[in-house]
Amino acid sequence: MLGFKDLRQTIGTASLNTLYSRGILSTIHHAAAGRGKLDTVNGMHGFYPDWNENSVDFRFFSDTVFLFTENDSITSFINLIRSANSLLAASLSGFKCPFRGAITKGDLINNPNGILIGKAIEEAYLAEQSQAWAGVMLTDECEKFIESKNYLSAYSQAFLYVAENESDPYKKARAKNFSAFIKRYPTPIQKRDNSGNKSYSTKESYVLDWTLLTTASADSAFQDKSDSHVSTLRDNTIAFEKWAISLRTSGTLGI
Repeated sequence: MLGFKDLRQTIGTASLNTLYSRGILSTIHHAAAGRGKLDTVNGMHGFYPDWNENSVDFRFFSDTVFLFTENDSITSFINLIRSANSLLAASLSGFKCPFRGAITKGDLINNPNGILIGKAIEEAYLAEQSQAWAGVMLTDECEKFIESKNYLSAYSQAFLYVAENESDPYKKARAKNFSAFIKRYPTPIQKRDNSGNKSYSTKESYVLDWTLLTTASADSAFQDKSDSHVSTLRDNTIAFEKWAISLRTSGTLGI
C-alpha cells in the first residue's frame, strides 16, 4: 500500500486500525473470495465474501498483502488476475493508500504455523518495489510462463465466450471487461543509486487495467501531492488511467 506510513501519521494508529478493520480488510476478503453474497452473520445483514473453489489464498501484514494459488493452472491464473485487479481497483477508490504489486510464478510454502516463504514472494517484492506508480505488473518470469502456455489467449477467449453466450446485459458487459484485464504497457520503473537519488524509466510489460472496474479518479487516491516522488507516482498512474480510457473510447479492449 503506497502512503500507508503517511496515512498512519496523519490519522493515527488507532484510526488506521479502524479503517483497516472496517474497510481495507473487507476489501481484501472480497477480492480473494472472488464473489459475494447477501447473508446474516452474527445478527448483521450485509454483503459478505462467498468463498468457493475459485477463491485464492491470501495473507496480509501491515501494508503488505499476498495473494496466491495452489498451482499454476490456467484456472488459477484467471482467479489470481481477477482478485489482484479487484484489490487494485478498490484501493484507488478512496482508501488514500493505493496498492502497487506484481504477479509472478515461483515456489511457495504456505506453512500452517504461519510461515510463508518462497521464490515467488522474493520476486514479487522486488518487482513491486521497482514500479513508479499505483499498479500491478506481471514479472518477466510470469510472462515467460504464460506465453509458453498460451494463457493470455486462453484467458481472453474464456471471458469473450461467456460474453457472447450471456443474455443478461450486465453480465455480458462484465465478462467483456474481464477479458481485457491484461494490457501491454510501458510500465513506469524507478531506481535508486547509492546516494539515494531516484531515476525513472519505463519497461514494456503486461499490466492490469484497473480502470475497467472503477470510475474513481487516480488523482484522489494519493495524499501528499506536495512531495515530488508522490507526484511522480500519481502522474504516472493518471497517465495510465487516461491511456486505458482512451482505448475504450476508440473501441479497443484487447490485450
